[in-house]
Amino acid sequence: MWQYNGEVIKTAKEMVINDVRYPKQIFKDSELLSELGITSYTPEAVADQRYYWNTTDNPKDVADLKKNMVSKVKAQVGARLSQTDWMVIRATDGGTAVPSDVATYRTAIRTEGNTKETEINALTTIDDVIAYENASYTEVRKVKHTDDEGVETYGPETESFTRSIDKCMHFNATDPLKEVDPAFVSLTED
Repeated sequence: MWQYNGEVIKTAKEMVINDVRYPKQIFKDSELLSELGITSYTPEAVADQRYYWNTTDNPKDVADLKKNMVSKVKAQVGARLSQTDWMVIRATDGGTAVPSDVATYRTAIRTEGNTKETEINALTTIDDVIAYENASYTEVRKVKHTDDEGVETYGPETESFTRSIDKCMHFNATDPLKEVDPAFVSLTED
């Protein structure tokens, strides 16, 4: 991008400067651009609209952000519990009891949700909110190998990746009904 007399030029174009018409190819000639007063332009970084109103010196209200975060947590708890609600209804109606691993998972999800709400309510600054929704985690996974017949195996080698995770959305409880990821080793907050 370039700039000329306050105008931001995003793509090369024909220009008329001092009554002289220049073809768009002038943007390939850095010396001519300099002579004409056309300078390189780098836009200012835009503030993250999740946390700021237009500029980083105008943060959104922390209390409002925290309300939204708590709502996200409640939605996550509800979504996770809804997957096994049918088991609870069936058991309540006199049918098969809820398997113990599912009951344990449901309790763990509720407990994690309550813990997250307490953590969120303790946040006091915009930086606290940002850190909670963009927490740094390290994930370790086994390396996948595929042999000549197409059979996949994992490990023993591992790879580590750093990820940013919204703690409102991430729960540690292991869903007993979810398929196990054979490559997964660990996910820990940095």
